[in-house]
Amino acid sequence: MIKFIKFIDKYIIILFLYLLYPLKKIKNRENRGNIENRDKNNKKILIIKLWAIGESILTIPAIKRLFEKGYKIDVLCTSNNKSVYEGIEYINKIKIFNYKNIFKLLNVIFELRKNRYNIIYDFEPFMNISVLLGAILKKKIFIGFNTGKRKFIYDKKLLYNDKIHCSAVYFNLIKEKNYPTKLVKLKYELKDKLEVEKKLEKYNINNKILIGFHIGSAPTGLGRRWNEENFAELFNRIKAEYNNVEIIFTGTNYEAELFSKIEKNLKGNYINLINELTIKQLFYLLERINIYIANDTGPMHISAAMGTDTIGLFGANLPDRFRPLGDNNISLYHKVECSPCINVHLGEVKECINNYKCMKLITVNELFREIKHKIKEK
Repeated sequence: MIKFIKFIDKYIIILFLYLLYPLKKIKNRENRGNIENRDKNNKKILIIKLWAIGESILTIPAIKRLFEKGYKIDVLCTSNNKSVYEGIEYINKIKIFNYKNIFKLLNVIFELRKNRYNIIYDFEPFMNISVLLGAILKKKIFIGFNTGKRKFIYDKKLLYNDKIHCSAVYFNLIKEKNYPTKLVKLKYELKDKLEVEKKLEKYNINNKILIGFHIGSAPTGLGRRWNEENFAELFNRIKAEYNNVEIIFTGTNYEAELFSKIEKNLKGNYINLINELTIKQLFYLLERINIYIANDTGPMHISAAMGTDTIGLFGANLPDRFRPLGDNNISLYHKVECSPCINVHLGEVKECINNYKCMKLITVNELFREIKHKIKEK
């Protein structure tokens, strides 16, 4: 499905953008000199962010800043990332882009057109479908990133600065310079908390330090994964030295496959919650635990947002761009000649040509030292 969506976006949606381009030139010529003449009484803004749970979390500080300036903010997202935005008090309405149901999709588009937004911000850095959606909605001004052919459709565009943190990039897009230093806490419901506590109550975790392991990542960009055997060795080192620590494994199908390879090598008790939690239950669990170790993937940002001490492992991408934001969080990274080979703002997820050297440079000893410091603090 992901490959199909990318194919449609790259070859079909771009044709629609080319058809829109002449109309856009005419509109720009008519409005020349008046592009900043926004309706000061119209405080309605639409944010488009369709995919990527981790990046979606990094948009919320910018949404909060817009809210603080008096704007009324709607978000257009997909079922993939809607949980990130649900319950956030800075968001007025969430609309779902249902690309699997054309009738529901058209209905949402008609609803959004009625709102006549003052500004539409496209927070997608690369995909073309978000540009097409923004272009056909009624608004005063359309703002997005200056990447690819899509840039010609925007009224205003900004170069994606890949030398700063992604959350700061979104601040740049909304013309804010005081970059965020921490993330906004995600929302879960009481039923999510109770369900997680029910799963944990059969383990003797009272007065224990809880450490979470997220050993995998999505199948795109395998270079983001620290070797699962390293996680097994790290587990055994922690268990051999500490009696008051419980380790919890998190993840979905991707992590289940990796966990099956190392389970027999784990020397000690553990809690396996892989494929056991909904996304909102994961929000609560990562608030509940004390330390979280994860590859560069969505759960790492969830942990940081929930205020948990987070250690992120980086190789194919840069911690400068995607480190777990927050004062007590750490990124481990060793620069190699071919890193970064993932550039989401350019749509680049390259196959590794260096035998995952960047991730192999992160040693078990190095990570264990950081964990010992964290445990001592606890």
